[in-house]
Amino acid sequence: MRVAITFHGCHRRGGVERVMYECANHLARQGHAVDALAGEWDNSPFEGGVQRHTLHYHARPPAAKLYTYARAARRAVGQLSPAPGVVAGFGGAAPPGSVTWMQSVHAAWMDISRQTRDLTGRARQRVNPFHPVALALERSLLGGRRYARVVALTPAVKADIMRYYDVPASDIEVIPNGYSDREFHVPSSELRASARRRLGFAEHDRVVIFVANELERKGFRPLVEGIRAHPDRSVKLLAVGGFNRAQARSIVDEAGLGDRVVLAGATNDVYGCYSAADCFALPTKYEAWGLVVVEAMASGLPALTSVSAGAAVAVEEGVNGTLVADPTSRDEVVAAVERLLTIRTDPTAISQSVAAYRWSTILQAYEDVLTGVST
Repeated sequence: MRVAITFHGCHRRGGVERVMYECANHLARQGHAVDALAGEWDNSPFEGGVQRHTLHYHARPPAAKLYTYARAARRAVGQLSPAPGVVAGFGGAAPPGSVTWMQSVHAAWMDISRQTRDLTGRARQRVNPFHPVALALERSLLGGRRYARVVALTPAVKADIMRYYDVPASDIEVIPNGYSDREFHVPSSELRASARRRLGFAEHDRVVIFVANELERKGFRPLVEGIRAHPDRSVKLLAVGGFNRAQARSIVDEAGLGDRVVLAGATNDVYGCYSAADCFALPTKYEAWGLVVVEAMASGLPALTSVSAGAAVAVEEGVNGTLVADPTSRDEVVAAVERLLTIRTDPTAISQSVAAYRWSTILQAYEDVLTGVST
């Protein structure tokens, strides 16, 4: 089978970008010819059967990036020779005729954000040109039935696709995200000690790690409040991801936590950061899945997230993590941080609790969908 797979990024640093990276390599390992089309790469290694094609589009602003990526991907797929037997894409910007993996539904997030944002946030949302572009692409692809097959990340995402775009249930497969057990596993004591020294943590510190590329939606502010409310000053926060560092620093300084928060920023070594931590927290407002939740648990960390995150299905309250019902509630997040820090389950047991989400298992189901569509 020859597969063309595309998203604007293909690397190990992001969410969907990481999913595309894992998909491309899995398909190549299974003996398929893979054309990977993206505009953003890093030095992550690829299997020999993956042929990379770099797309050119406007990187900024986000609205232009989304629209011009969609146009570039559609054009590039049409020019491939030999032509692929099946095209795979992600989200509303996927090329028409593709097997489209919907990690979330933008229309659903818009409704949720209107309910959870303050007046200023709602005003900014209304004038942000990204949203009408994302909604138009999503509506055209799903509402216009321009897909070959739809993959929904969770049953909730499937329900959103059906509710907002009237897509028949028979057109949709449900496949969750996974994690690489070759990369995410319980670290050795030596690696843990080295990672903590590198990031400036003492052995007695109790480190809560937050991994995200956004701050407002992912719950950074209430998490900072949760750390501040904890009386033990050895409880510290490690923030990792491509978020706005100036904004994060402002939130931290406002809370008076400058000496208890490390803003590590973006990295290719997320596992190294997990190795330095004692637990993981992502009190997100909306998260169709939450790849980092499962990766953190695979690394042996108890996890705090919200009931709205798809990956909440992997959390057993008080055993391998804890959940918050309202991530916008300071009091709920403060209480959840306290519960999180009391979990003493063996890291190996926490890692084993998410074994069903290994990529080797998840991507076999995805490969079966592509094979069923391939010509």
